[in-house]
Amino acid sequence: MIKYPSFLEDSFNKGYSIIEEGVTYSFQCQNMGSINIRTGKILTCDPLNTEEVDAFVNLFPLGSFPVELAIADIETDERIAFARIKFSEEKPVRWEFALLEGQRMEDLQEGEIFGYAVDSGLGCFMDLSALEAYEYYAKKNNEYHEEIFDQMDEVYKDTRTWYMWKSKEETIAIFTTGYGDDVYQSYVGFDNDGRICRIVTDFNLLDWNR
Repeated sequence: MIKYPSFLEDSFNKGYSIIEEGVTYSFQCQNMGSINIRTGKILTCDPLNTEEVDAFVNLFPLGSFPVELAIADIETDERIAFARIKFSEEKPVRWEFALLEGQRMEDLQEGEIFGYAVDSGLGCFMDLSALEAYEYYAKKNNEYHEEIFDQMDEVYKDTRTWYMWKSKEETIAIFTTGYGDDVYQSYVGFDNDGRICRIVTDFNLLDWNR
Protein backbone atom coordinates (compact mmCIF):
# COMPACT_ATOMS: atom_id res chain seq x y z
CA MET A 1 0.00 0.00 0.00
CA ILE A 2 1.35 3.42 -0.99
CA LYS A 3 1.91 5.90 1.81
CA TYR A 4 1.40 9.38 0.41
CA PRO A 5 3.66 12.01 2.02
CA SER A 6 2.19 14.93 3.94
CA PHE A 7 4.20 17.40 1.88
CA LEU A 8 1.72 17.04 -1.00
CA GLU A 9 -0.39 19.43 1.10
CA ASP A 10 1.99 20.89 3.69
CA SER A 11 4.41 22.39 1.14
CA PHE A 12 1.75 24.98 0.25
CA ASN A 13 1.61 26.24 3.85
CA LYS A 14 3.64 29.35 4.66
CA GLY A 15 6.57 28.56 6.92
CA TYR A 16 6.73 24.86 6.10
CA SER A 17 10.28 23.52 5.81
CA ILE A 18 11.95 20.14 5.60
CA ILE A 19 15.58 18.97 5.77
CA GLU A 20 16.81 16.24 3.44
CA GLU A 21 20.43 15.06 3.29
CA GLY A 22 21.50 18.15 5.21
CA VAL A 23 19.73 20.57 2.83
CA THR A 24 16.88 22.77 4.07
CA TYR A 25 13.90 23.31 1.81
CA SER A 26 11.81 26.29 2.95
CA PHE A 27 8.48 26.78 1.18
CA GLN A 28 6.38 29.68 0.05
CA CYS A 29 3.07 29.51 -1.82
CA GLN A 30 2.48 31.53 -5.00
CA ASN A 31 -1.01 31.99 -6.42
CA MET A 32 -0.58 32.37 -10.19
CA GLY A 33 -4.23 33.06 -10.99
CA SER A 34 -7.35 31.06 -11.75
CA ILE A 35 -7.88 28.33 -14.29
CA ASN A 36 -11.24 27.65 -15.93
CA ILE A 37 -12.40 24.03 -15.76
CA ARG A 38 -15.25 23.75 -18.27
CA THR A 39 -15.48 20.01 -19.02
CA GLY A 40 -14.13 18.52 -15.79
CA LYS A 41 -11.47 16.65 -17.78
CA ILE A 42 -7.98 17.83 -16.86
CA LEU A 43 -4.70 17.04 -18.52
CA THR A 44 -1.07 17.72 -17.64
CA CYS A 45 1.75 17.85 -20.16
CA ASP A 46 4.75 19.71 -21.50
CA PRO A 47 2.97 22.70 -23.10
CA LEU A 48 5.45 22.75 -25.97
CA ASN A 49 4.53 19.18 -26.88
CA THR A 50 0.79 18.52 -26.84
CA GLU A 51 0.77 15.66 -29.34
CA GLU A 52 -1.05 12.54 -28.16
CA VAL A 53 -1.94 13.99 -24.77
CA ASP A 54 -5.01 12.77 -22.91
CA ALA A 55 -7.06 13.76 -19.88
CA PHE A 56 -7.16 11.92 -16.57
CA VAL A 57 -10.02 9.50 -15.94
CA ASN A 58 -11.26 11.56 -12.96
CA LEU A 59 -14.09 14.03 -13.45
CA PHE A 60 -13.03 17.23 -11.68
CA PRO A 61 -15.26 20.05 -10.36
CA LEU A 62 -16.41 22.69 -12.85
CA GLY A 63 -15.68 26.37 -12.35
CA SER A 64 -12.77 28.75 -11.89
CA PHE A 65 -10.16 27.67 -9.36
CA PRO A 66 -6.81 28.99 -8.08
CA VAL A 67 -3.58 27.48 -9.33
CA GLU A 68 -0.90 27.53 -6.63
CA LEU A 69 2.82 26.82 -6.75
CA ALA A 70 4.82 25.51 -3.80
CA ILE A 71 8.20 27.20 -4.28
CA ALA A 72 11.18 25.78 -2.43
CA ASP A 73 13.95 28.10 -1.27
CA ILE A 74 17.10 25.98 -1.40
CA GLU A 75 20.10 27.95 -0.16
CA THR A 76 20.60 30.50 -2.99
CA ASP A 77 18.19 28.81 -5.39
CA GLU A 78 14.40 28.72 -5.81
CA ARG A 79 12.51 25.94 -7.56
CA ILE A 80 8.86 25.06 -8.10
CA ALA A 81 8.48 21.82 -6.16
CA PHE A 82 4.74 21.27 -6.57
CA ALA A 83 1.87 22.78 -8.55
CA ARG A 84 -1.79 22.32 -7.71
CA ILE A 85 -5.34 23.29 -8.53
CA LYS A 86 -7.23 23.98 -5.30
CA PHE A 87 -10.87 23.05 -5.82
CA SER A 88 -12.05 23.81 -2.28
CA GLU A 89 -10.88 24.87 1.17
CA GLU A 90 -11.45 21.32 2.45
CA LYS A 91 -8.31 19.38 3.38
CA PRO A 92 -7.41 16.18 1.54
CA VAL A 93 -7.69 13.07 3.69
CA ARG A 94 -6.94 10.59 0.89
CA TRP A 95 -4.75 10.64 -2.22
CA GLU A 96 -4.73 8.64 -5.43
CA PHE A 97 -2.50 8.59 -8.49
CA ALA A 98 -4.01 10.64 -11.32
CA LEU A 99 -4.38 8.01 -14.04
CA LEU A 100 -5.07 8.00 -17.75
CA GLU A 101 -7.40 5.54 -19.45
CA GLY A 102 -5.78 2.09 -19.44
CA GLN A 103 -3.30 2.81 -16.64
CA ARG A 104 -3.54 0.48 -13.65
CA MET A 105 -1.76 0.80 -10.32
CA GLU A 106 -1.18 -2.95 -10.18
CA ASP A 107 0.98 -2.73 -13.31
CA LEU A 108 3.55 -0.51 -11.59
CA GLN A 109 6.74 -2.00 -10.24
CA GLU A 110 8.19 -0.73 -6.97
CA GLY A 111 9.51 2.80 -7.42
CA GLU A 112 7.71 3.35 -10.74
CA ILE A 113 5.23 6.12 -11.47
CA PHE A 114 2.87 7.17 -14.21
CA GLY A 115 3.59 10.68 -15.39
CA TYR A 116 4.24 13.03 -18.26
CA ALA A 117 7.61 13.67 -19.84
CA VAL A 118 9.01 17.20 -19.87
CA ASP A 119 11.57 18.19 -22.50
CA SER A 120 11.29 22.00 -22.33
CA GLY A 121 11.55 22.54 -18.58
CA LEU A 122 7.83 23.43 -18.53
CA GLY A 123 4.66 21.75 -17.34
CA CYS A 124 1.03 22.78 -17.30
CA PHE A 125 -2.55 22.21 -16.21
CA MET A 126 -5.36 22.62 -18.72
CA ASP A 127 -8.97 21.64 -19.14
CA LEU A 128 -9.63 19.50 -22.17
CA SER A 129 -11.65 22.36 -23.65
CA ALA A 130 -8.52 24.53 -23.79
CA LEU A 131 -6.52 22.05 -25.86
CA GLU A 132 -8.17 22.82 -29.20
CA ALA A 133 -7.81 26.60 -28.74
CA TYR A 134 -4.18 26.22 -27.71
CA GLU A 135 -3.27 23.96 -30.62
CA TYR A 136 -5.00 26.39 -33.03
CA TYR A 137 -2.93 29.22 -31.53
CA ALA A 138 0.26 27.17 -31.92
CA LYS A 139 -0.55 26.21 -35.51
CA LYS A 140 -1.21 29.82 -36.51
CA ASN A 141 1.92 31.16 -34.83
CA ASN A 142 5.25 29.53 -35.61
CA GLU A 143 6.91 31.57 -32.87
CA TYR A 144 4.50 30.70 -30.08
CA HIS A 145 7.34 29.11 -28.07
CA GLU A 146 9.13 32.45 -28.01
CA GLU A 147 5.95 34.29 -27.02
CA ILE A 148 5.40 31.98 -24.06
CA PHE A 149 8.97 32.37 -22.83
CA ASP A 150 8.78 36.15 -23.30
CA GLN A 151 5.70 36.25 -21.06
CA MET A 152 7.37 34.03 -18.48
CA ASP A 153 10.45 36.24 -18.42
CA GLU A 154 8.31 39.04 -16.96
CA VAL A 155 8.03 37.23 -13.60
CA TYR A 156 11.26 35.23 -13.79
CA LYS A 157 13.27 34.79 -10.62
CA ASP A 158 16.29 32.53 -10.41
CA THR A 159 15.28 29.84 -11.21
CA ARG A 160 11.50 29.62 -11.62
CA THR A 161 8.65 31.36 -13.39
CA TRP A 162 5.07 30.89 -14.61
CA TYR A 163 2.48 32.18 -17.07
CA MET A 164 -1.33 31.94 -17.30
CA TRP A 165 -2.12 31.56 -21.00
CA LYS A 166 -5.56 32.86 -21.96
CA SER A 167 -7.79 32.75 -25.05
CA LYS A 168 -11.35 34.01 -24.50
CA GLU A 169 -12.69 31.65 -21.81
CA GLU A 170 -9.84 29.15 -22.05
CA THR A 171 -6.89 29.23 -19.66
CA ILE A 172 -3.74 27.15 -19.28
CA ALA A 173 -1.44 27.33 -16.26
CA ILE A 174 2.19 27.02 -17.41
CA PHE A 175 5.15 26.82 -15.02
CA THR A 176 8.75 25.69 -14.75
CA THR A 177 9.24 22.17 -13.42
CA GLY A 178 11.62 21.60 -10.52
CA TYR A 179 15.13 21.12 -11.92
CA GLY A 180 13.84 20.85 -15.50
CA ASP A 181 13.30 17.83 -17.71
CA ASP A 182 12.04 14.61 -16.15
CA VAL A 183 8.85 12.56 -15.78
CA TYR A 184 6.31 14.01 -13.34
CA GLN A 185 3.35 12.35 -11.65
CA SER A 186 0.13 14.03 -10.52
CA TYR A 187 -2.06 13.07 -7.56
CA VAL A 188 -5.74 13.62 -6.79
CA GLY A 189 -6.76 14.59 -3.26
CA PHE A 190 -10.17 13.77 -1.79
CA ASP A 191 -11.83 15.43 1.20
CA ASN A 192 -13.63 13.75 4.08
CA ASP A 193 -16.82 13.48 2.01
CA GLY A 194 -15.06 11.79 -0.90
CA ARG A 195 -15.09 14.87 -3.13
CA ILE A 196 -12.07 15.97 -5.14
CA CYS A 197 -10.42 18.98 -3.50
CA ARG A 198 -6.93 18.95 -5.09
CA ILE A 199 -4.83 17.90 -8.02
CA VAL A 200 -1.10 18.18 -7.33
CA THR A 201 1.90 17.56 -9.59
CA ASP A 202 5.16 16.60 -7.86
CA PHE A 203 8.37 17.83 -9.50
CA ASN A 204 10.62 15.38 -7.68
CA LEU A 205 12.53 17.72 -5.38
CA LEU A 206 11.68 15.83 -2.20
CA ASP A 207 12.27 12.17 -1.47
CA TRP A 208 9.22 10.05 -0.73
CA ASN A 209 11.37 7.57 1.21
CA ARG A 210 12.85 9.97 3.74
